Amino acid sequence: SSTAPSAVWTKRRRHDTIGVYFTYIVWMHGLFVNSNSAFRAKFFLFLKESLKMQLRRFAVIGHPIGHTMSPFIHDRLFSLTGYKPEYSVLDVPSLTQALPALRTLDGFNITIPHKSDIIPLLDGIDEKAKLFGSVNTVRVEDGKMTGYTTDGVGCKKALARYGLDFNGELLLLGRG
Repeated sequence: SSTAPSAVWTKRRRHDTIGVYFTYIVWMHGLFVNSNSAFRAKFFLFLKESLKMQLRRFAVIGHPIGHTMSPFIHDRLFSLTGYKPEYSVLDVPSLTQALPALRTLDGFNITIPHKSDIIPLLDGIDEKAKLFGSVNTVRVEDGKMTGYTTDGVGCKKALARYGLDFNGELLLLGRG
């Protein structure tokens, strides 16, 4: 059984090129959710030390993929650690054909239309991702792919930032 990554914090930033705001979350396996600066410093030190000696390869996959802001977001997040992995944008019309190449990565993010279609191709899946029927992050270890979702917690944190109360009933439609 695997432990899901934990959401660390959300950030709202304006993308200067296209003039829109977006919210993203940062997560790391096994770390407690917190937003204070001391925690962020420890998080980035942990990430920097754990990734320092090896080139890691990540990607975002989807089809079409031209809309993605993932490289912008991840390049910025990785630059905060002082570490620069390879992060590719892969247009993947067919998941089954792309599987051998995806298994050689250290991990990848998933966008439309593959968030649900990836599930039967995974070697393992986090309980939240299974419940939501959607995966947006895959960790690859020794060629084995494990799927996670950060969409639910990211959405909840973004909505809570604007004062939405989650103590009553809430209906949220969509799968990532």
